[in-house]
Amino acid sequence: MHSTRENILRSIAKRKITEIPAENVVKKISDIYGTQVFSLREMQQKLSPQIFEAFKKVLSGGGDKMDPKLAEAMAEAIKSWAVSRGATHFTHWFQPLTGLTAEKHDVFLSYDGQGFVIEKLSASQLIQ
Repeated sequence: MHSTRENILRSIAKRKITEIPAENVVKKISDIYGTQVFSLREMQQKLSPQIFEAFKKVLSGGGDKMDPKLAEAMAEAIKSWAVSRGATHFTHWFQPLTGLTAEKHDVFLSYDGQGFVIEKLSASQLIQ
């Protein structure tokens, strides 16, 4: 009688190697690096020119904190971009003064007040 470990190893050894089609093989890391990042390039495509310029001003330190109009526009663009890529949740990653890191996981859902949920990312969720 074989042990569970031996049975598992035999099962693994019998598996057929799955060939990856050549069109699915990435030739260079630069082909995929940063493709899942809401970068300035993505922002420029998703935001109005006025909102994009206002964000760049805040980013460069030339503007005040994000005003509510800018934050709402950014939140909507980020949510739309992320959901279009299959995202359902988002994470706030931060470094508290403990020297460790921490995460807060949340979902792109809000209640509509009538017992239903809607996909939403608000400015208050974006800026904390």
